[in-house]
Amino acid sequence: MPTPDTFEYSPAFREHVVQLHRGKEGWPHYNAYLNAHLGGPDSRLHEHKTRLVRELEHHCGSLRDLRVLDFGCGTGASTVALAGAAGEVVGFDVDAESAVIARARMEEHGLGGR
Repeated sequence: MPTPDTFEYSPAFREHVVQLHRGKEGWPHYNAYLNAHLGGPDSRLHEHKTRLVRELEHHCGSLRDLRVLDFGCGTGASTVALAGAAGEVVGFDVDAESAVIARARMEEHGLGGR
């Protein structure tokens, strides 16, 4: 059961993340690396929601009415965190497959129009 600080992704989304990282299965910390791209307590999503947004708002003020650019958004963990705090967020990444996952992540969180 997810806690308020975590998120449970659909099996289809999880499989998309696994496919993005195919070929890395032999890495010593592969499972931790994979989990960082999902929604558990050790994920980038959790880190960005609990620290990144707070740090940005400390330096820039409220993001509520701002349009924020997430340049190099990767698979979108920071994009989702920013979308929850900003008026609008635009994610950009040169890796097309990562950008597809970022868009799917936004949909999973019900933020597709943000």
